[in-house]
Amino acid sequence: MDSLSQFGQIMLALGGIVVLILGLGFIAKRVQGTAGLMNGQLKVLESVHLGTKERVVLLQAGKQRLLVGVTATQITPLGELAEKQLELPQIDEPDANRDIEQSEVVVA
Repeated sequence: MDSLSQFGQIMLALGGIVVLILGLGFIAKRVQGTAGLMNGQLKVLESVHLGTKERVVLLQAGKQRLLVGVTATQITPLGELAEKQLELPQIDEPDANRDIEQSEVVVA
């Protein structure tokens, strides 16, 4: 019975080490994902979903505003916008049946 209890202790210790490694990996992945954003230099201003895995995102990096296309496999820069180019109307509540008037569209 002595060898069986030693085997159980060894397996319990190995199981604890595996759980510890998985937990540290999870924490490292979470911290790594937010480490670059801690200084507030990169902000997501808007994001519009175009499909199940496609979207267009407006980013602000310092004083630059960048428009990028995001898919499941890549990020493509679409252009750079000046602050004056982007004048969007403020909408309090989304309304699916609301008609967009010609005066609300700003063409750059």
